[in-house]
Amino acid sequence: MAIAATVPQPAAAAPREPTGKWMVDFGETQCIAQRSYGTPDKPLTLMPKAPETGGVLQLFVIRKGAVRSFAEQLDGRLRAGNAPAKQLTALAYTPPKQRFRVFLYNLPRADVAAWPTSTSLDVRAEASLREELALTGLHPLLKIMDECVADLRSHWNYTREGVPSNHRQSAMGDLTGLIRSEDYPAINIRNNQTGRVKVVLLVGADGKVADCSLTETSGVAALDAQTCVLIKDRAKLRPAIGADGRPARDVVVQAVHWLIR
Repeated sequence: MAIAATVPQPAAAAPREPTGKWMVDFGETQCIAQRSYGTPDKPLTLMPKAPETGGVLQLFVIRKGAVRSFAEQLDGRLRAGNAPAKQLTALAYTPPKQRFRVFLYNLPRADVAAWPTSTSLDVRAEASLREELALTGLHPLLKIMDECVADLRSHWNYTREGVPSNHRQSAMGDLTGLIRSEDYPAINIRNNQTGRVKVVLLVGADGKVADCSLTETSGVAALDAQTCVLIKDRAKLRPAIGADGRPARDVVVQAVHWLIR
């Protein structure tokens, strides 16, 4: 005789609620928002960085974790509300002298369009990160971040790509040879991963790169990160010359092709 039994299924865990308000940093070189979802003992922070030129949103998830000196590329996934999950790579690293782990995702801005109407964000990076966070207050947040970006563009004398600035001379420099074959991340060589990364550089009146942000992602987290690390560390450009004849701040857009031959 067969007997059918109904086994109750465990209820899905509710998304983790925030423990603080959204805060936006109107910095000189970047616009970053952050919101806490953790406690003093177990900190967890969601931190989006808005790009100066649109294109790519960088999303950081920061939490207390095992101290590791190495960075690693992980298979990641993001899903906002009931939207289809987005498969992408994540870069996990520990900043020097810190005791927390950072998970970085690079997202085309179009992929973020549905977030303001979503109630949760499911963020994963293999077995290292599995969190579902409640999303609230995104509409006013994005408006504030857009204002921050507008101020940033004005401060750095940014015009749309391809539109001449008011400078007598734009910032310039030969970046050929800046990135060498030995700079190719080993994990990407093993996985035969290539890609094109496009970045926007904020160049100070001293010719130094004050900030590097993605405007186009390769889809490979380690290649994206390596591009900006190397450019910020090695690049020295000739500063722009303003209308008054003095060195001035400027913005340079640069594309880097990572190829395996």
